Amino acid sequence: MTPAQSAAASRDATKFIRDFHGVRYQSRDVARAIEFYTGHLGFKLEHQHLPDFATVSFGELKIHLSGPQASGSRPLPGGRTQEPGGSNRVPIGTIHVR
Repeated sequence: MTPAQSAAASRDATKFIRDFHGVRYQSRDVARAIEFYTGHLGFKLEHQHLPDFATVSFGELKIHLSGPQASGSRPLPGGRTQEPGGSNRVPIGTIHVR
């Protein structure tokens, strides 16, 4: 992709992306992760559905903690298993234009 094509793609993307939803992080123990983020780093607990999932926030930043059984922990395309420390994703909010 040329620099001009990349710039055009970035301009087009801003028409579809409406916000930054947060970062999904894989965790083997969501309850322990909540304790770490809220107790040591000052995050606020937004939502929890233990043992599978929780969301913690710090200002506008949201971290979505996915345990081994959470839908966000499904295998990646090609079947590779997601693991803590190496399978993080950034979900963004989008606007679908027809």
